[in-house]
Amino acid sequence: KDSIIHIPDKSALALDVFRVLKPGGQFVGSDWLISHDGKPSPEMSEYIKAEGLDFAMASPGEYKDALVKAGFVEIELVNRNPWYSKIAANELEWLKGPYRKDLSERHGKEFIDHQVEIWTKLVGVLISGEHCPHHIRAKKP
Repeated sequence: KDSIIHIPDKSALALDVFRVLKPGGQFVGSDWLISHDGKPSPEMSEYIKAEGLDFAMASPGEYKDALVKAGFVEIELVNRNPWYSKIAANELEWLKGPYRKDLSERHGKEFIDHQVEIWTKLVGVLISGEHCPHHIRAKKP
């Protein structure tokens, strides 16, 4: 988790994982996915910009296609958005809540303000469903 999102070519990733697995081996991963192919919405683009990271998000369909083409079977993609959107909303409320002053004193007001900005954008794209973290499983025959 939090690493394969930075690999832009999901087909190359799937082929390489397939290559190194023994027959019967399992690929088990977790990644931050986008719900659709094509360009992110303006809201998703703003979230990615706020994070300041080089996200190479893929859709569930793109991941499944890459795994199938690599030769994997028993492919399962589980959308964790319904669970994570609640967790993220709670974490945002915690950041904005009664501990904010203490957090700002410990970590700096500017840092905490930026975290609130990021989490606000994150929660928005989670609620819309565009940002959809997934568990990914596949088997090498």
